Amino acid sequence: MERKGKTEMKNKWKKIICLVAALIMGMGMLTGCGDNAVNAQEFAAYAKSVNEITVPQEAGIVALGEATHGNKEFQELKLDVFAHLVETTDVRALALEGAFGGCAVANRYILYNDGTAEEAVAKLGFQIYRTDQMLELVEWMHDYNMNAEEGEQVRLYGFDMQRDFESAYLISDFYSLTDAEKAMEYSAKFDTLFDEANHAYEPDKITEAEEIFNQIVADLEEKGAEYAGINEEAYAYALQGAKCMLQDIELQTAGNYSQIRDENMAENVKWIYEREQEVYGAKLMIAGHNGHVAKAVSSAYTNMGFYLHEELGEEYFVIGTDFYKTTCNLPTQDGRADYDFCSDDPLAAAVGGLEGNVYYLDFAEVAAATELAGVIEKAIPTGSLGESYSPLMEVMKNTYQIRIAPGELYDGMILVYEATPIAVWDYQQQ
Repeated sequence: MERKGKTEMKNKWKKIICLVAALIMGMGMLTGCGDNAVNAQEFAAYAKSVNEITVPQEAGIVALGEATHGNKEFQELKLDVFAHLVETTDVRALALEGAFGGCAVANRYILYNDGTAEEAVAKLGFQIYRTDQMLELVEWMHDYNMNAEEGEQVRLYGFDMQRDFESAYLISDFYSLTDAEKAMEYSAKFDTLFDEANHAYEPDKITEAEEIFNQIVADLEEKGAEYAGINEEAYAYALQGAKCMLQDIELQTAGNYSQIRDENMAENVKWIYEREQEVYGAKLMIAGHNGHVAKAVSSAYTNMGFYLHEELGEEYFVIGTDFYKTTCNLPTQDGRADYDFCSDDPLAAAVGGLEGNVYYLDFAEVAAATELAGVIEKAIPTGSLGESYSPLMEVMKNTYQIRIAPGELYDGMILVYEATPIAVWDYQQQ
């Protein structure tokens, strides 16, 4: 009886070991790239270069997504697409998934030659933007303005609010033009609120900060006409900066961080869009992660692009991106490192059969009767990498893939067959 029990236990453990081995092998298989490209001839018939992108006349906001934050190609596309839209449409502003106040400071270099390009890049809000690719973007915008005719200048904005302490100094800069006493008062208060070395509020200052910024918003709104008459641009940025500071405080204290962040980013994009229309008569390009700009919800929270599409309809035009293979630069506990992934996206896989590495696919142009149209409207795998890394990502593709029909998410896609890693300047662990 005892021997029988031992034999049964042994067989049970063998089954468990075999099951674990099978799971490990299965997960290992998931890390490779499958041969799942779409019909090559159909794809080639519709694939375009980036400088052939067209957008509908009614599109007031053109959103460019990025499948990863850690690849050169997706950062380079910001400039490639923006420069093309400036040349071919009424787009004259770019808004980044970056700090509102920091991008406003960078915009002073772009518009007024205040500071240097390197200093401007350092203000954009995230370390992942401190790269040669973003430097090239800032330099292009600056140099374009040096030769642009009056009324044709380009502008840079940020629509994020996370740890954006530069917005506070937009306020003190404005008061230095209108009320020297308030400028000194608020500058002194700001110096005590923030632990800038750790990019955070002092732990016991959140309530005080909220009171201060509510007071500032009330003053700026009450005296809006008077203040705008002194310097409309400085006033507008100060008021929006104060609101972004309150948004950041809400993030620090709220439970659903991602949901509230995207709600606020949608509001900030609308503010930027309205300003571009009313003040400059221009259209807007925005750039952020696919998960933020997509027209449909692709995660556990309602994203920014969903809100914008719901309110603006055809005025909101979205270009998503994807890779087939990537070596992506991601943060780790010890700094940053490069990791290899494959999306299994059949659309991106099809780029491998063409001469170039990057192509654009306009979904509206693909004939409905084609196999390609069926793929666009099917829940295929696509890649999605942000600013985080887990060892599970190397064995479980569902940790970095989504399966939603591209046609639900975007109006078109820029597809990169093989994406290469960014190199972040002087990265510091936070």
